[in-house]
Amino acid sequence: MSLLERRKNETKVTDYKVRAIGAYEEALQYLDVAEKMDSKRCELHLISPTITMGVFACELFSKSIAYACSQRSEIRGHKLKTDFYKMFSEETINNLKNSVYDKQHFEEYVSDIEELFEVWRYNFEYEKKTSHYSFVLEYARALKTECERILLEKNCYQLMLDIFDAEESPSVAPFNIKISSFSIFILTYGTPYDIINNVRR
Repeated sequence: MSLLERRKNETKVTDYKVRAIGAYEEALQYLDVAEKMDSKRCELHLISPTITMGVFACELFSKSIAYACSQRSEIRGHKLKTDFYKMFSEETINNLKNSVYDKQHFEEYVSDIEELFEVWRYNFEYEKKTSHYSFVLEYARALKTECERILLEKNCYQLMLDIFDAEESPSVAPFNIKISSFSIFILTYGTPYDIINNVRR
């Protein structure tokens, strides 16, 4: 049996809050990798992997927002504008738009980058391709900030507290998931959104 076949038989997490938190945490990892590669892109010719990691971070942050706001346990699709944008509230869209430098072309750029994950993985197959390189990471960071705001607003972090409290008794724990070091950081110090706002105050 192949790995894919085995995964299809595995029990999936169905709670939308767990999925929202999970997508957010994975997005942080991909964004971190993209930013580290971005700092070395000219030296090491890392433009393609930086773009693909950055766009994938955008997708995961978008999915996290979609899970939290729709309260659905299944979110399909991969395209940033076509599949996720329609799930965003007007407040979220305005917050994202106000977080980027070029507000006038914001929606155009989101449309332009929604398929970059595929295009730049196979960039040798395309004669002409867009990158909007700087916008990819800018949009990822904007999504990250908005995602943190929404996860707090929707009380998704409380679920992590509940799981953390029940961890010593597996039979009581509502979900069989591991607490990551990042989640423990959140439980101890609050989210990055909390910390930044406290500093600003």
